[in-house]
Amino acid sequence: MRVSDFQDAKRKFNMPESEPIDVLAVVSFRYFIPSKFLVKDEIKLAAVNAHPSLLPQYRGCAPIHHTLLNGDEKTGVSVIELSPSKMDIGSIIYQEEIDVGPEEVYSQLYTRLAALGGDMILKTIKNLPDNLLNKRDQVESSGSISYATKIKKDISKIDWSKDTSTQIYNRWRAIGDSYRVLCVTQDPFSQQPETVRLVFRNLQHPSKNNIDFLTKADHDWSHIPKHLSVLIHDKSTKTVYFKCNADSSWLGCKQLHFQCKGNVDANTFAASTFDKKDHIILE
Repeated sequence: MRVSDFQDAKRKFNMPESEPIDVLAVVSFRYFIPSKFLVKDEIKLAAVNAHPSLLPQYRGCAPIHHTLLNGDEKTGVSVIELSPSKMDIGSIIYQEEIDVGPEEVYSQLYTRLAALGGDMILKTIKNLPDNLLNKRDQVESSGSISYATKIKKDISKIDWSKDTSTQIYNRWRAIGDSYRVLCVTQDPFSQQPETVRLVFRNLQHPSKNNIDFLTKADHDWSHIPKHLSVLIHDKSTKTVYFKCNADSSWLGCKQLHFQCKGNVDANTFAASTFDKKDHIILE
């Protein structure tokens, strides 16, 4: 729903006039519910919302993205009362914590939290009068509150001088399903000094089997300027690796998207773009 559509619907909509509704339940709704819908005259018991974080951590519209961006090992769902004054500040009725897998990506975590949130909303509503007796205010001690601001598209581009391998990997986990993680490189098919986007479709940390290969690569590419990176190819594991200068480490990728060629595996990409060289410089 566009903002203009919601504003128009909000002006036209009114609660049923016959009698107050029992419960208003909201899940993953990114607009602020007007206070006129949250008064006792309109709702008998409560207006509740399922939010995919352990509030007061990650108030806002993108809690799952920020969970993965920050490499959190724990997250969860909070069922809260809707506040008529601000979003995501209501009393906590029910909260449940889960572990985040170290390789879990956005779509996987979203699916798990959606299922958990649905179950929690049903449990909350089923015994709502009793559950409301046990509600608690959000603890707002120093450092406990954080905000999950909207993810912007410019987060996609890698800054080789600042981004560590962990930061890049977690960024891919968070936005790889939507904005992608990318860099630019010289177009090997053009006679002109043109740059093109190179999108990393999946990322992985090197395994123990790659230690010898990458140890030699560290020596060969120790001189590369901080603001650049290098892409090298390990044919035996069908993987290309790029160097993260911020922490002198490497990340691997088995599938890439280059120009208009669509998604290609690492061996196909290297065969078609390296052109007798053993590397590509990334900007």
